[in-house]
Amino acid sequence: MGHITLNQGLRRIEVSDLEIENELSFEHFDRLPADQRDAEFIKAFYIGVLALKQDRLSAFMARTNNELGTELETLKMMYEMKAELFAKSTVKGAEGELHIQEYLEKLVAENSHSDEIVLTGNSAGSIPKNKTGDILCHLDGNDSRKIVIECKFDKSVRFGKLSDNDWYGNKFDTALSQLIESQANRECDQAIIVFDK
Repeated sequence: MGHITLNQGLRRIEVSDLEIENELSFEHFDRLPADQRDAEFIKAFYIGVLALKQDRLSAFMARTNNELGTELETLKMMYEMKAELFAKSTVKGAEGELHIQEYLEKLVAENSHSDEIVLTGNSAGSIPKNKTGDILCHLDGNDSRKIVIECKFDKSVRFGKLSDNDWYGNKFDTALSQLIESQANRECDQAIIVFDK
């Protein structure tokens, strides 16, 4: 028996126990608050049905221009804005990491410590192709005594709780997961995460 049934009396589509495995869709809905997901799913379903009813994508776009044109234009503008913000946040993140490195080096020099402060955010660590852990501090120049600092600027990162984590399913980053990942990637016992205000 399928997941989709039609209620002819109420002219309604009924869906039961349906699971969809699609990374793009999952990421989109994962970013939404739980109370907005039902409405978003119905909107996506409606747009999809309209697209399926058309023989060609261009015909679909022309026919729905009046009805959905404004929303599609808004989506395009949001995409372009997010791309621009990402580029700016990448630059801001690099500047922020340099600022923190300079601050720490100044602090070390003023207190006559022999700590070493190294930028590592552009290089992979112990985990292949993973650059998590932006600054590595070697205490007293000792390679076995390290603190890793992960920097987050202009990004929305949840705090996270150990008890709430779905270690095998969730793909979003939290402050907690970033700390654990930084420690593993840079082989450190201690980790610090820094946010901008």
